Amino acid sequence: MLDNGPRLTVKSLSNTRWESRIQSVKTIRFQGPQIRLALLELQKFCDDVKSRSETKSLVNSLENFEFLRGMVIWYDNLIFINMVSKKLQSKSMCIDTTIKQLENVLLYFEKYRDEDFTSNTDIAKSVVIDMNVEPILPRKCRVIRRKKII
Repeated sequence: MLDNGPRLTVKSLSNTRWESRIQSVKTIRFQGPQIRLALLELQKFCDDVKSRSETKSLVNSLENFEFLRGMVIWYDNLIFINMVSKKLQSKSMCIDTTIKQLENVLLYFEKYRDEDFTSNTDIAKSVVIDMNVEPILPRKCRVIRRKKII
């Protein structure tokens, strides 16, 4: 089982630091296939029904293209936000530099929306293809139900 183990370890989420969010996402972002293999291996040896069910649920999440695409997008955005956050917390930060940093955040997200979103979707596709999973986003349809007037 340890042969499949990632070099990074899965981290718990902290409510207070961007750093902890980045570390939580980083492992899944870069080593999702290895984590999946380790979970599949673990699932074979689980005697407990609850543990087997939880392991299967985690594997299903890691095989979900929408989930993995979210991890790629989330990781890139967290890295950028963390960098800006550290600059804004600097003791030597002044108001005009702060305004410039906030303008850069807006430019980053505009550029991300126009260019990087597609490339990150392609990255996520390559990850799921490596796991022999179809890179398909679920189609969400809303059914509008109207009351019949008699």
